[in-house]
Amino acid sequence: MINRTIVLQTVYELFLQPVILFVTIIGVALLLFITFAIDVQFQGDVLLSFQLLGVMIEGIQAKMFVESFLPAAYGMTTSILMFLLILACSFFFSSEMLKNPLLPIVLTKPGRRFTVFFSTFVGSCFLVLLLVFTLTLMIWALLYTKTEGNVSGIILLAGLSFWVEFVVIFALAALLSMVVEHTAAIFILVMAVYFYLAPLLTSSSDISLPLLSNVLSYLVPPVGKITMATRDIALSGALDPGVYLSVVPYLLLFLTAAALLFHHKELSSR
Repeated sequence: MINRTIVLQTVYELFLQPVILFVTIIGVALLLFITFAIDVQFQGDVLLSFQLLGVMIEGIQAKMFVESFLPAAYGMTTSILMFLLILACSFFFSSEMLKNPLLPIVLTKPGRRFTVFFSTFVGSCFLVLLLVFTLTLMIWALLYTKTEGNVSGIILLAGLSFWVEFVVIFALAALLSMVVEHTAAIFILVMAVYFYLAPLLTSSSDISLPLLSNVLSYLVPPVGKITMATRDIALSGALDPGVYLSVVPYLLLFLTAAALLFHHKELSSR
């Protein structure tokens, strides 16, 4: 079902995407910002001072500033990264991929369509996992050093949780690409789900039409819950494994439906 050569080729092609280079630049910039723009002083596990871009904040004000600064910085960083990762990966199941002149040669047997689909999906997810986990590990190492050991290693799980968000939303993108012709339309639909519908359904009490909320809850994966779980892990160390089980049916459904549609998709070398 999984072809190692296709997986490695997908990793290579995705790594060469300009967007992935931009993701890498953002990651390096974030690491440099933490290294040179932030300084903290602890006494035991008590925060004494926090310095940002040369501005020193001490005492209780430092704690209050950190509690407001970290969520904002975290939310902006993860949103930008998810935006770019989906943009980079949306090509692989688009109509452009189906126009690859080599595919009709590769797919000499019907069963190989499933191999191409799942191998491409696995390759994309594998590279994103490497990027996300490497960045998370380096951020944790820097913060652990700067805070004199006052950052828990559980923050590494936040990187894995973020990756799960990506896998689910990427599976949705793969399914949409089987029924939507244009990559831009796929990208817009997926971003609407991730940035609007999923968070809206997570706080469904705010929706004025309960019937609409119930219908959407069956169609939209509960990515918003995982987003909140990732945030809780990163900022407070709280972990709720049950949240991740709720997305398994959606992930299996999206991948199965997309693979079946890809199996019957007409290839074109035009």
